[in-house]
Amino acid sequence: MTQANPQVQPAQTPSNPLLNFSVEELQMAYRNSDYDKVSAQLLDVVRHMQNVTYFSMDAPTKQALDRFVMHFLYYFSLEDFSLSDAFAAQFIQSNSVIANIVAMSEFRTTDPFIQVILNQKRNFSKLLALYSPFNQIKVDRKLLFDASPVLATLWYYSYAEGYRNGCTDPKTLENLRTHIAFEDDRLAGINGLTHHVYFGATYINHEKDYLVKQRINRLFQASPLCQQKIKNTPKKGRIAILTSMWFKRQSVYRSQFPFLKELSKTYDLVLIKLGKRESEIDESIFSEVRSYEASENSADLSAIQDNDFSLAYFPDVGMSIESIILANMRIAPIQVSNYGHPVSTFGSKIDYWIGGQETEDADRALEHYSERLVLIPGCAQAPVPLEYLLSY
Repeated sequence: MTQANPQVQPAQTPSNPLLNFSVEELQMAYRNSDYDKVSAQLLDVVRHMQNVTYFSMDAPTKQALDRFVMHFLYYFSLEDFSLSDAFAAQFIQSNSVIANIVAMSEFRTTDPFIQVILNQKRNFSKLLALYSPFNQIKVDRKLLFDASPVLATLWYYSYAEGYRNGCTDPKTLENLRTHIAFEDDRLAGINGLTHHVYFGATYINHEKDYLVKQRINRLFQASPLCQQKIKNTPKKGRIAILTSMWFKRQSVYRSQFPFLKELSKTYDLVLIKLGKRESEIDESIFSEVRSYEASENSADLSAIQDNDFSLAYFPDVGMSIESIILANMRIAPIQVSNYGHPVSTFGSKIDYWIGGQETEDADRALEHYSERLVLIPGCAQAPVPLEYLLSY
């Protein structure tokens, strides 16, 4: 007697919240005054759009996008629809994603809906979710901080993420430059979005980025996280390399690898891998690899808490939240940066900037660096060519 083969189940197609967006369910939740359910359904599509890159859209997908944006903006502009505290922060954090979704649609901008919301009560969190650098309408930032410094701070960091694609448009760039020049002592704390404005400020306005970086560095240094005690017993020749970008497709890796490979012949290098773990990390020149990921447990500083580093080397401060945290702590007696992501930190705990005699204008060092500029003959880096073809 032979046993029948089990039936093979067909692979299931992953659900697409955009294509499956149900107007009927949204209307029913609204009629029942279940505003959290309305928020959850809208946010489900926003998160999908954040996580999935559409390089092109066929007609059904474009129609689905326009249908979603139409209903999203309609319900957001209804005065009785309000965001609970549980959802307000999530929508505000999605500010740049929402702006891009609307820009992809036939609506292009949220300006008319912001104008409607401004004339309503209980409009604050919805306004912060919709007000982005792509808007032509102007809202007084001081009034936003008057209303809630905590939510306004979250919005301040989220708004700045528009640097990713906004700097190509003159009006959007002007809005971003106004944004980073705005100062308010009520900027309240740090969060997972802080590094977007810290990093993006240089692309928005490289002559004024120091304003943002100085403020954020002070916020970090005043936090309990960065005030934790670090035990350091320096061992000659032992250097920590703190980076979130040590994988082959990244330009920081490609420009820094030849330099650090030469150092590894004389010095003992330890990689402190920052942020999410990458499967492609190149460990070839390091005697040891450690990790620090703030999203898992920012207070777990075991990678550097008790160390024997004589020098801490930061090639890409600002490209991860972890790099800003650690750059504002005293990990080793000497802390330096270089041409990985070649921008001064303007006020962190980095002591020296290692530059090249041929690539720097020494007379303008104080304009460009808060660190002490150290010039070395022949110091410069050029990205190493990629060894693979992009798949798209």
